[in-house]
Amino acid sequence: MRGKAQCERRFSNCAENFLIITNADYYIQFVYHPDVRSLYCEAVSNAFLPNRVKLTEEAEGMLLNIGFTKPIGPASNYTRVFALSGKGTEFEEVSRVAIKVFSDVYCVSQSAELDFGLS
Repeated sequence: MRGKAQCERRFSNCAENFLIITNADYYIQFVYHPDVRSLYCEAVSNAFLPNRVKLTEEAEGMLLNIGFTKPIGPASNYTRVFALSGKGTEFEEVSRVAIKVFSDVYCVSQSAELDFGLS
């Protein structure tokens, strides 16, 4: 992964409401809700992963330990909401969490490319 600076730059310069970060089968998606000043985040769960890359119990536990909530129902993802103050300082935390999910939970190499999609 190209690191925290790239994530922070993408988040802080994002005027769009939807961001998805991907690497192969893994993704994290964000939806910005300006009316409630929050950033809703989903991390892909086993419901949407092929068998060859399913998350282990340990990986699922890591998601919970960094603030995600378990999927509700058979076709949902892990979720987390980041409150935004409007100062932009929260994007460092959002970037840190995104990098942690890809590197520690999804075991994506630090040198791997992440794809960013905005809409």
